Amino acid sequence: MNRLVIALALFVTALPALAIPLSVLPWDGEIAARKFQIAHDKEVVEISYLHPAARSAPPIKLPADAKELRLITPDRKNADGTPAAVPLVLPEGIKTPLLLIIPDKDAITGVRTLILEDDLQSFKWGTIRLMNVTPQPLVFRCDKDLRALAPGWNPIDVDPGGRTRNVEILLYLKENLQQPVYSSVWEHREDKRQLVFVVPSPDRSMGDVAFKIVPEIRLDAEVPAR
Repeated sequence: MNRLVIALALFVTALPALAIPLSVLPWDGEIAARKFQIAHDKEVVEISYLHPAARSAPPIKLPADAKELRLITPDRKNADGTPAAVPLVLPEGIKTPLLLIIPDKDAITGVRTLILEDDLQSFKWGTIRLMNVTPQPLVFRCDKDLRALAPGWNPIDVDPGGRTRNVEILLYLKENLQQPVYSSVWEHREDKRQLVFVVPSPDRSMGDVAFKIVPEIRLDAEVPAR
């Protein structure tokens, strides 16, 4: 019996660590037009598809024990002529990382990065995930659900629930809940999730804020069996 337990333990420890699927999202079209690579240990993987409104596909499979994880920018060089890179650290326990590549004119790479959890168990279908990238505290209203949106990269989730339908969306400055700075009607779908960044408006004549929205529609193969 002891030999069986030992043999089983040796077998389990010999199994390769489960791969972690990493997707990449560029902030804008200028970033999407550049070439990037994901590297770990001695392996380098090209990121084959970049679009500011969609996650890269297919996801890059990372070993759970990957070392020296980094984003390489082949078009930017260090002083010694080697490609510049941004070190990446996966948050502990992350299941489905989404790597956001953000412009940074002060960095040698021209970018900085943010890694978000994109796992379907935490970011469910039918959910709106919001981040307030403006300098002002905001309040987001979906139907009658009011949610505070502090400035920063910490997301909050809003789940309208129920059937597919149109929902009223309002956005307020936290200091003025009487007059919205944005109002519209968005479609809520049970088979769609939306990653939404609230950003300063590039044209103040069109309002104080704008939105960068990354929608994702569930494939039929992902519908749970009944």
